[in-house]
Amino acid sequence: MIYTKKHLDSLLSCSYIERELGKRQLMYISVFLGIVTIALHSLLETVSESVITEIFPQIMLPSYYTIAFKYNLIAYVFFFILFMYKYNSLTFAQINKNKWYLLKKMNHSIDSMIILKIINTTLTVATIYTLGFIVTMVMALLFKYTFILGYLLSLYIVGLIDILMLVWSAMFISLFIKKRRFAVLCMICFEAAMILLQNLTGYSQLIKDRYLMTFTGNLFDIKISSYTFIICTLLVGTTTASCIFAKNHSAFYFNSNSHEAENAAMRDYKTNKLTLNDKNKSSSFIGKSFSILLKTILMILIAVSIGGNVFILVLAMGSSTKEFSIGGYIPYIVQSTSMENSIYKNDLVLFKRVDTSSPIEIGSVVIFREEGTVYIEQVTGCDKNIYTVDITNYPEFVTDKLMEKEVYRDKIYGILYKTNRWIGAFVLFANTFFGRILLFVIPVLLIFFSKQLAEFIKRFFTQNNGKTEKQII
Repeated sequence: MIYTKKHLDSLLSCSYIERELGKRQLMYISVFLGIVTIALHSLLETVSESVITEIFPQIMLPSYYTIAFKYNLIAYVFFFILFMYKYNSLTFAQINKNKWYLLKKMNHSIDSMIILKIINTTLTVATIYTLGFIVTMVMALLFKYTFILGYLLSLYIVGLIDILMLVWSAMFISLFIKKRRFAVLCMICFEAAMILLQNLTGYSQLIKDRYLMTFTGNLFDIKISSYTFIICTLLVGTTTASCIFAKNHSAFYFNSNSHEAENAAMRDYKTNKLTLNDKNKSSSFIGKSFSILLKTILMILIAVSIGGNVFILVLAMGSSTKEFSIGGYIPYIVQSTSMENSIYKNDLVLFKRVDTSSPIEIGSVVIFREEGTVYIEQVTGCDKNIYTVDITNYPEFVTDKLMEKEVYRDKIYGILYKTNRWIGAFVLFANTFFGRILLFVIPVLLIFFSKQLAEFIKRFFTQNNGKTEKQII
């Protein structure tokens, strides 16, 4: 058989990434990552006065550090999805598709192909990440935060190492796993192991400490954390193993397409009916189960989205002049810091409605109305039918007990039952412009495009073999 140069070039290009991601696409992807990072940063600023800031200060505080931290997370997720979606072309899974077999038989060097693929993939990913990091930092100048070069360089190195580890581990896994859905599960397990390793070696605490991250050398100090040393060793190990395995086994043999045999069906010449083999029946059952699971998840998401909208509307009905109760409980979103550390700003609180016969203990947080205004304060004393109440968090340079007051028992109509800071953060976000749009758009998309979304997810987790027709024997 005679092969033209164009045919050989097309085969050879399968060994590299540049045909998948051109130079112009590299810039587009980098700008896209930067825009997504800035958009996410602006979105999270709307809930900065919530519990999220206390739990995740590394992504919530206003600084270049948090923007760079967000960029690392977004870039990591992007490359994970990219390599799983393009699993057959961006990894060594193409060897199992016989993309290298003809080149090997024509005496092309497998060593050079492996090395060039690893180098080219690494450089391409590093280029996208670097350009995206630069674009993000340039756009972050709009926020006018204090610029500290030290921890930006450290965060750049942290993100680059994590992404390269992700890419090289995906290529290593592709040597042993042919089907993409199993590769996704392996990658998820691998990333979970990396997170566990980060916590065990103290690396996660290191990258969250702004002072330590100011000095880039701390990333490579084994006394502080051995994670970087372990990861670098794994990078070298996966590269070496990839070369040895691909050279000594896969590229030398032609891999038959067992998928076609599994999808074969027998036609009865009398009844003209098709009979699927056992493997095909099993595959069909798994496919139907997967479809049912997807539809169930989508229905749950739709119900949660609609329920969230209804919940926000119900809370919006309440105000300082008009209250409502649900099953004897009064919901409130606190807009003050006067009751910290009992109740924080933007917390959702539930007050149990009580009558004049209900006992009230010293130290209880109560809700009462005085001259048409609702107050939430703590009981500090009691004299028969008169209760002394006060706030718990006075501003600096303000004398304590300055706002202490006496309230008659019949003015108190609720006692604090429970607080929830996460629901309060959700309500705070839902009341923003972006929150209202998302809460409206998500249910609409899920309702009207649920079928298309289910098909897309199903295609993502199934092997892309090009032809899906069954062979008729």
